Amino acid sequence: MPRKPLIYLAFSCLLFSSPLLFANPLDSLQTFIDRGEVESILALSYELLRTNPESAYELAAQAQQIATRKNDLVQQSFAQWMQIEALTFQSRFQEADSLGKIELARVEAFFSSESKKEAPLLVRAYRLMGFIPLVFGDWDRAMKSLKKGLSITRQIGDASSELALLTNIGNVHYFQKRFKEAQSYYVPAMSIADSLGDISRQGDLANNLAVILENFGRFQDAKAYLIKARGIAIQSQDTLGLINTYLNQGSLYWKNAKVDSSIILWNSAKELSQKTQNTLSYYKAISNLGIAHESKREFGLAIQYYKENLSYNESIPDSLELAKTLANIASAYNKTQQHPKAIKAAEQALRFAKKFNELEVTKVAYQQLIQGYGGIGDFQKAYSYQLPYDIAKDSLMNLQTVEEVLSLQTQYETEKKEKELAQQKILTLEERERNRKLQIGFGASTLILILIGVGIFLRNRFRQQISMQKLIAEQQTKRYSAVIEAEEKERTRIARELHDGIGQLLSTAKMNISTLDEAVESGGDKKDEEILDTSLSLLDEAATEVRQISHNLMPLALKDNGWIVALRNMAKGINTSPEGPKLEIESSEFIGRLAEQKENALYRISQEIINNSLKHSGAKQMRLSINDETTGLKVMFTDDGKGLKLADLEGSQGIGWKNIQARIELLGGKFHVEEAEKGTRIHLFFP
Repeated sequence: MPRKPLIYLAFSCLLFSSPLLFANPLDSLQTFIDRGEVESILALSYELLRTNPESAYELAAQAQQIATRKNDLVQQSFAQWMQIEALTFQSRFQEADSLGKIELARVEAFFSSESKKEAPLLVRAYRLMGFIPLVFGDWDRAMKSLKKGLSITRQIGDASSELALLTNIGNVHYFQKRFKEAQSYYVPAMSIADSLGDISRQGDLANNLAVILENFGRFQDAKAYLIKARGIAIQSQDTLGLINTYLNQGSLYWKNAKVDSSIILWNSAKELSQKTQNTLSYYKAISNLGIAHESKREFGLAIQYYKENLSYNESIPDSLELAKTLANIASAYNKTQQHPKAIKAAEQALRFAKKFNELEVTKVAYQQLIQGYGGIGDFQKAYSYQLPYDIAKDSLMNLQTVEEVLSLQTQYETEKKEKELAQQKILTLEERERNRKLQIGFGASTLILILIGVGIFLRNRFRQQISMQKLIAEQQTKRYSAVIEAEEKERTRIARELHDGIGQLLSTAKMNISTLDEAVESGGDKKDEEILDTSLSLLDEAATEVRQISHNLMPLALKDNGWIVALRNMAKGINTSPEGPKLEIESSEFIGRLAEQKENALYRISQEIINNSLKHSGAKQMRLSINDETTGLKVMFTDDGKGLKLADLEGSQGIGWKNIQARIELLGGKFHVEEAEKGTRIHLFFP
């Protein structure tokens, strides 16, 4: 299903309820800087937000410097929020979110909603920090900020801010497919927009309500709202509003199976977005075009659009849109018989979908995994995904049933009111017919309530099952963590006792025996000298062995310099023998330090794999590659030994591989062993 562009409507976080307008903003800039007029500079910055957000950011930064010199904390913060908003218009959401969290904490700590000067600043902060989380699908954080802002806005009577906040709260409900709740916020927002004469906002809300009516199946009403929105956008020269209308009209045609008309409108949105450098709407348009061309079996063009969209979505970490794009790519690859690529994309989509608890994408990802593995002949693997697919499908159907029932109930209640008004005009002779219709309505209401109850029961049961599975997994992880932590503490204790206890005793013994050197030489007995030399040599060997055992148990480099440096030291020790096996450690250039527990686990996993190869494979060459990729840490071990069989691992009675598996599960990682007659290849991945 094509994606809706409602998220763009959240950008209306205006700094001023009546922004200053200038024929040539940049000509006025130096005058305002010279006078130190912070508000005027910020007004200029606002004027440039949509057309030139980079310049808007620079202006806001200058305003902040002036406010700092004046020691005006409120204006400093206003300027900071303008810079954050400029970042959102440049699609730099990660930076905007990081700065916003810091500034919001400062605003909440130092400013009060009771102050007439400071309350608008708090409203602005909550409005922006209610929008930015929408990009990452963090609905709870968005709703929390928006409702705080709405409460303050109503206290100070700021109708313009109340309009924006009501719209964005409606958007949060819409994105969670709670269309009835979204409508309950859009309708009062439209009333405020009408009273303020805010034509641009009227167009935005007309777009929003059109999408809601489309989801209720009221296509003619939706079409009427879109015509209104398009007229407003053209009249007010609102490019973004016109782009949104094109996207929504395309979706309406799509639902009515008019694919070619959808493509024309989405291409118009794409071209206009490209012309105005509107990144968000451009990628929304090409995503929808990919879906449309896939439906026409034009898979090459569809994959081209999907890949272009993927390059953008990958720049936003943990994005729900990324999961949807990957699921679309997997579908197109399967349809073109590129099953290995489809499997890879579907696995990535599944990981993100589970994180956001997005059932629709989860279902599609499982479906593509079944098709992908079936396409390469791995029917056992394909079958293993059938049950999770059925569960996701059933859960989605239950949720959709509840939504449909609620929609039907809303539609029924509306129609009932209309009938009651009409029935007041009918003649007394039609009283019996009216009573019959009311009985039917009562029966329909009862049926709807029963369906709602069944849907809620099924949904609660599914949630309980998921909660139980999560609890079991958490308990198992805690057990693994406790065992491994205890093992590391015991290693440290033994290493310390070997070094401080036995090591010191051996050194003392050597010193005492060395005092006999002069006595033996003066006696002139060659046999005694040989015995003394042999004893000293044995003590040196014992001390070296104790140090080596202590180092293996807890290398100093692991604690001081990290696991990669510790592995390189291990390799130096292995590579000292000219005739012995050789180990090469290869890693990405910029891999930073990790948490101590994670580094210990990664080192022990690598150490155990290397030791297994040394003991059992007869390898001459070993190689450990470590790469930090965008999705996680990838580790690969290879050797030229006699090879490794999965059956040998599954039937192993030793604790080595069990320790490896336990540590990998503790880190949430995965590993895979490639079977071969000669040589070993082990893949590990840690998100």
